[in-house]
Amino acid sequence: MKLNAAQLEAVNYIGGPCLVLAGAGSGKTRVITQKIVHLISECSYSARNICAVTFTNKAAREMKERISAALSPDEIKGLRVSTFHSLGLEIIRHEYYSLGISPNFSLFDEYDSMSVMKEIIEKAQGDLSKDELKNKCLYWLGAVSRFKNDLRSPEEVLQDRDPESQIAGLIYSEYQRMMSSCNAIDFDDLIYKTVRLFRSNQDVLTRWRSRIRYLLVDEYQDTNQSQYELIRLLVSENQRFTVVGDDDQSIYSWRGAQPENIPRLREDFANLRVIMLEENYRSCGIEIPKADQEGKKLVTDLLGHHYRYRTHFHDYAVLYRGNYQSREIQKALAESNIPFRVIGGTSFFALSEIKDFMCYLRVLVNDDDNRAFLRIINTPRREIGAVALEHIGKFAESHNLSLMQACMDSRLRENIPAREAGKFSGFAELVMKLRKDLSGSHAHEVLRALPDTLGYTEWLRVDSGSEKGAEFRIDNVQTLVDWVERAMSGGSGGDEGPQTFEEAVTRMALRELLDREEQDFELDEVQLMTLHSSKGLEFPFVYMIGMEEGLLPHKSAVETGNVEEERRLAYVGMTRARQELTFMLCQERKSRDQRDRVCPEPSRFLKELPPEDLDWKENGSLMTKQERSDMLDAFFKDAQAFLDKK
Repeated sequence: MKLNAAQLEAVNYIGGPCLVLAGAGSGKTRVITQKIVHLISECSYSARNICAVTFTNKAAREMKERISAALSPDEIKGLRVSTFHSLGLEIIRHEYYSLGISPNFSLFDEYDSMSVMKEIIEKAQGDLSKDELKNKCLYWLGAVSRFKNDLRSPEEVLQDRDPESQIAGLIYSEYQRMMSSCNAIDFDDLIYKTVRLFRSNQDVLTRWRSRIRYLLVDEYQDTNQSQYELIRLLVSENQRFTVVGDDDQSIYSWRGAQPENIPRLREDFANLRVIMLEENYRSCGIEIPKADQEGKKLVTDLLGHHYRYRTHFHDYAVLYRGNYQSREIQKALAESNIPFRVIGGTSFFALSEIKDFMCYLRVLVNDDDNRAFLRIINTPRREIGAVALEHIGKFAESHNLSLMQACMDSRLRENIPAREAGKFSGFAELVMKLRKDLSGSHAHEVLRALPDTLGYTEWLRVDSGSEKGAEFRIDNVQTLVDWVERAMSGGSGGDEGPQTFEEAVTRMALRELLDREEQDFELDEVQLMTLHSSKGLEFPFVYMIGMEEGLLPHKSAVETGNVEEERRLAYVGMTRARQELTFMLCQERKSRDQRDRVCPEPSRFLKELPPEDLDWKENGSLMTKQERSDMLDAFFKDAQAFLDKK
C-alpha cells in the first residue's frame, strides 16, 4: 500500500522536530518504520545512530520486523528499536560507573521491591496485621514510583514541609539506601536514574546525543514526565526527532501518562512541524450480536468465520474489561477444541520454578543481591534453618557485608557455629566455581547443566508431587536456560551480537518486568486479553465482549465520574481490529458474585458510534443456515484435502 500525501510528508520531513497526530488505523506505526527506512536508504543515516522507542516488547518487535523486511541485515545493524525501559537499561549498563553502581547490578521486580518495603515498614511499625502490612507496602511503593516518574529525589520530597511528605521522604530515602546496599535498581530507576544522570553529567549526555542522532517515538500520548524529559534531553541540541501519537488513546493515566505532553512539545520546540493523519485504513463493517450464551455464541461465530475464510486462529483476539469475564469464553473454546492463550493470566515468569531459577542466575551475577540469595539458599533443602539465617544476617550486618560476601568471609567460623558456617561456605564455593566456569570457554555446557549441577532438577522431582508435574516444571526451567543460552550465542532476535552471561541475565530480568506473558514462540491460538493488555497490538479480527453498562464503562468508573478514561479504553479496543470488529453483549447476565441475574443496558459507547456503521444481529439462532452451510462446505474441503495427502 502506497503512502498517502500526509504520510509522505511525515516520512520525508527530517529537517527539524516533527509531531504526527493520527487517529487509529491511519498508519502511525507505518510512518515510523518507513521513516527509518528513508533515513537509512535515502538520507545517509547510519542505523546505529537511529533509535525508535515504544511501550511494549511486542510493538518493538513488530516494528523491527517491518524494517527488516525493507532493508538488508547489514543496513540495519546497530539499529535501536526498543521500549523506553530497555533503552534506559542500555544506557545504565554503559554508564554504571557515573551512577556509582557496580556493573553486575540486579534488576528488582515487584516481589523484590515489596520485600524491601516490607522490611522498612516492619522496622518502623511492627504491630501490623498481614493485610495492613501489605496495604501499607503497596501504598508506599506506589508513592515511590510516582516520585521517580516525576523525577523527584528523596531530598526533594523532604523539602515539602507537610507531615506526610516528611514521612514519604524518609521511607523513599531508606528504600533507595537498601536498594543501593543490594547493588540493585528497580523498574522505575531505568528512566529515573538515566534522566538524573543526563541532567548532572554533561559529558555522558553529549556521548549519548552523538550516538542517537535521530529519535522516533511511538504512542507518544502515553509518555509520563520522566519519559518526556528523557526525550527532551536527548534531542534538544539537534532537534531531529519524530513523535507520533493520538491523545484519544491515552489510557495510562493510572501509571503517570500525561497526554498534555503533546501540547508541551509546542512550548519546548518552537519550530515543531505538526502533521495530521486523518485517512483511516482499518475500520470495516461492524457486527453486534446479542446473545444469552456468550461463550457458545462467540465460538460458533468464530468457527464459522474461520472455516469460511480459511483464517488462522491467531488472527482472532477476544478483548474484555476484566479478567474474570474470560472464564466462560475459555470454557467454550476448550469444549470446542479451539486452541487459545490467555494474555495476562499466570505468566511464565510468575511460576515458582522460574522465580527460583532467576534468583540463582541473579546471585551468579551479583554478590550483593540479598533478596535472590534468601530465596535460593535453602532451595533445594540444605538444612539451613531460620536460626542459621539469623546468625549470618547479624554477621553480615555487623561487618557491612552482603549475605553472599558473608558466606565467603574467613571470619565467619569465628562468629557462628562451625556446622552452619560450613553449609554457607559450601554454598558460596559452589557459586564461585559456577561463576568462573560461566565465564570460561565451556560456558554453554555449564549453563545447560546448571539445573542438574545445583540439584534443582532432582528437587523438582521430589517437590512436584507427580512425575507429570515435575516434567512440566523441569521443561519450564529448561526453556529459561535455552533463552539465556540463545542470548549468549547472539540468537535472541536482536543484532547486538553475543552477550556475556551477565548481560543475558540482566536483559532477561528486564524482560520479566516488561512483558511477562510473552514467550519466544508463536502458536496458532486465539488470543484472550484485557483491553489494557491489548494496547499497541493489532489483529485482523477482534471480538469485544461485555459491551454493557456496568462492564464498559465499568460501574466504579461511572460512580466516580471517570467515564472519559473508560471511553478511551473502549476506543483502544475498537481500534485493535484491522479488518473486522464484533461487539457482544448479553440481554441477561449473572452478577460477578453469581448471586443475582441482571438485565444490563447496552454500553453508552455503542450509542455513540455512527448508526450506519452498525449491523445488529438479534438474539436467536446461534448460526444462520447460510453460515452453517458455508462452514460445513469449508470443513469438508479441508478434510478432503487432508485425506488426499495421505
